[in-house]
Amino acid sequence: MQLKDSQQFVLDLGKSLVDIFAPPRCMGCLREGEWLCSRCQREIIMAPLVCVGCGKQQPQGRVCKACRKKLALTGAVSVGVYGSDLLRRGVHWLKFKGVVDVAPLLAYLMAARITTIAPLAELRKTTALVPVPLHASRLKQRGFNQSELLARELSQWLGLPIWPIVQRRKKTWTQAMLPADLRADNVRGAFELKQQEKLAAERYIVIDDVTTSGATLSAVADLLWDGGTKEVWGLTVMRG
Repeated sequence: MQLKDSQQFVLDLGKSLVDIFAPPRCMGCLREGEWLCSRCQREIIMAPLVCVGCGKQQPQGRVCKACRKKLALTGAVSVGVYGSDLLRRGVHWLKFKGVVDVAPLLAYLMAARITTIAPLAELRKTTALVPVPLHASRLKQRGFNQSELLARELSQWLGLPIWPIVQRRKKTWTQAMLPADLRADNVRGAFELKQQEKLAAERYIVIDDVTTSGATLSAVADLLWDGGTKEVWGLTVMRG
């Protein structure tokens, strides 16, 4: 059995065990039956469209002129903020409890949010999804990359291709554990393009579960600019 097949087998087995011993429970009210009930979905407060660098209100969530000097992003949007118990619980279940069944739901919420960037018809003509990669040691420990799972589900919802063309070359500290002024240094040089990869999309959307200062999204985005790239966006479930 190939390594990738083995990882998928573990994921499938984990999903089966979760369904048997821990049936779906709403991420908001915790009632059994579904991962997100209609009442809790209506209560989700979308994150405001602001510059991910400084937090100032910006159309479409674009990076402001001042922050363009430090961030290689056109802009970044998130479903909600870290203060949302519902979204924080969903991300925690996915990343740390291996409840991969919540990934399609989180991706659905991300898909609904992404149309703030551009109409879906336009996105489908020009855009590719790029998941933020995990370091090999962390991938081995967790068994899956949550950003790749989200990107895979987003691809299904939106009809956009996934291009896993970036790899992590060094292990870094968790961004949320660091003060804002150290986050850019923490991920500087952490990523690289895979060998012989050619950039061919006009717009890239970098996918991650959470962003705080935008530093990780920017570190990946910095690799995606070439002569044909017009925009590089970030898309996450939550903004810290």
